Amino acid sequence: MYTLTDTADKSIIIAAIEKVVDRITSTMGPEGRYVIIDAVNEVLATKDGVSVARWQSYEDPFEALGSKMVIDACSRTEKVAGDGTTLTALLIAEFIKAGLEDADKHSPSRAVVRMKEFVDNINLKLTEISRPVVINGEIDFNLLSAVATTSADGRKDIALPIVEMIKKVGPYGMIKVQESNMDYIETEVRNGYSLDVGAVSEGFFNAPNRCEYENPLVVIINDRIELIETLQGVLEGWNRKYARHNEGLPPQRPLVIFCNAMYGDALATLVQNSKRGYPVCVIRTPHSGDLARQVLEDIRIVTQTDRVFDVLSGDRLKDFGEDYDEFGSCLKIEATKNSTAIYFDKEQITKKGILGELIEKRVKAIEALIEKEPNMEQIYRSRIARLTTGIGVIKAGAPTDMEKSNTKTAIDDTQLACFAACKYGVVPGGGMAIPLAAKDIFHGYQDLVRSAFNKIIENAETGAEADDLFNLCIANKGLTITFQEGQIQTIDSFDAGILDATLSIQSAITNAASVATQIIRTKYFQIVKVNEKARATQ
Repeated sequence: MYTLTDTADKSIIIAAIEKVVDRITSTMGPEGRYVIIDAVNEVLATKDGVSVARWQSYEDPFEALGSKMVIDACSRTEKVAGDGTTLTALLIAEFIKAGLEDADKHSPSRAVVRMKEFVDNINLKLTEISRPVVINGEIDFNLLSAVATTSADGRKDIALPIVEMIKKVGPYGMIKVQESNMDYIETEVRNGYSLDVGAVSEGFFNAPNRCEYENPLVVIINDRIELIETLQGVLEGWNRKYARHNEGLPPQRPLVIFCNAMYGDALATLVQNSKRGYPVCVIRTPHSGDLARQVLEDIRIVTQTDRVFDVLSGDRLKDFGEDYDEFGSCLKIEATKNSTAIYFDKEQITKKGILGELIEKRVKAIEALIEKEPNMEQIYRSRIARLTTGIGVIKAGAPTDMEKSNTKTAIDDTQLACFAACKYGVVPGGGMAIPLAAKDIFHGYQDLVRSAFNKIIENAETGAEADDLFNLCIANKGLTITFQEGQIQTIDSFDAGILDATLSIQSAITNAASVATQIIRTKYFQIVKVNEKARATQ
C-alpha cells in the first residue's frame, strides 16, 4: 500500500485543538448556547460537548486529528459520569497551554510529572470537599434534585422524572432512555435485571446502537472463550432444535450467551454469523473471579437457566441439549456497548417455582454474604437492588424530532450524572469545584483553575467582570454564581442547589490531562493518507 505523509509541529495541532474546543465551550453554563447540527438523516440541537465534537467535518487533516483527541477524552468522561464533557474539552486546551509553558521552563518530562501530581492532588481534594448523596442507604433527594437540575441545564421537566425514577429503582438501579411518540416525557418501571456491561462487539447489534431480542434462549458460561469449538455443542443444540430446516433458514429464536469474555476465532465466527442473519449476541459479565461467578448465578435465576457452565472445572458443552433443555429464557434482552437489560415476568411459573419467589431466595442468600463480608456491602447492595427494584424506563417526547433528540440526550446524560452523584457525592457547581480544591495546593495552573468559571461568565454576555466575582466566591468557600433577570449574582452553591457530581469533575480533569500529557511530550504529528489508487483496488 502506498502512503503519503504530512508532518506538523505542535503549534499547528494546538491551534486546531483550540478551534475545536472554542466551538464546544460555547455551550458551557446555564447561558451557554445550543449548537444545531445537520447530522445524518436528522437535525440535532445540543449543548452536549462530545456531540458537538463528534458531528463536525474538517477539511484540514490536523483539525480532524485534534478533534479525535478531544472526542476520545470527552467520550470517556461521558461514559462514566454523563456530565462534564464540555469541561473536559476546555481543560484539554488549558492543560496544553500551561504544560507547554512549564516544559519551556523545565522539560517536557518534568512538566508531565508536575501535571500528573497536580491532577492527583486536585482529585483528592475534590473527594475531601465532596458531600455524600447516599448515607446508610438513604438518598438525600435535595442534593440529588440539585445535581439533576444542574446537569439538565435547569430543565425541571427532565430533572424531576429522573429523581422520581431513582426513588423507585434506588441508587444502584438502572434507567433506560428511549424515544416516545408523545409530546411529553413518560416513565415506567419494568420487571428486569441490569448490568453495567454490554455486548462484546457492536457486530451483534440488530437495532440502532443496541442488540434487542424478544424471548431469547440463554446460555451462561463462566469462562473466557477463544475457540469456536468450545461452543460447538451449544450451537448444534440451538440449530438442531430451533432452525427452520425445511426452509433452509437460521433459527427463529435468538441465542444470547453470557460469558466472562469472548475473543479470537469464537468472536469472529459469531459476529460473521450474526451479519448473515443468525440472531445471536454475546454479553460479557462484570467483575472477575468469584464475584463474576456470583453475578452469573444472579443471571441464571432471572433467565431460568438450569446451570452455569464452568468449562475450566470440567463442564462439557459437547452434548449440550441432547437429553434435556439447558437453555434459559426471558421476555426480552437489550444490550448496548455499556449496559444490558434483562426483562422477565415475576409471576411466571418455572420448573423450580414462581420466579419472584426464586429471586427472593437469591436476595436472602446475598444478604447473608453482607454479614460475612461487610467490606463488600456496596457491591452486594447493588446486586440486591438490580434483582428487586426493576428497570426504570424514561421515554423522551417532544413536538419535533429535533427537540426530542436533544431531550433524549439530556435525559441520558443527566441520569448518568445522578447515579454518579449517588456513588461519589457532589461538589459546588458554577465552575467553582476546581478552584476550591486547588485553593490550598501550590501549583502553576492559575488560568486553568478558573477557566470554567470565566467561560460561564463569558457565555452569559452580561459584561460582568469575572475577576471580582471569582475573588468573592473563592474568599467565601461555597459561594458560586447564578443568573437572575440577566444579572450575575453570588450565592451559596448548596443553598441554591447549584451542584455537580464529584465524579464528573474528577473524570474531566483526569481525561483532559491524559490527552495533554501526550501532546506535551510529542514533537511531530503525522497523518498517513492512503494513496487513492491503492484505496480503489483494496
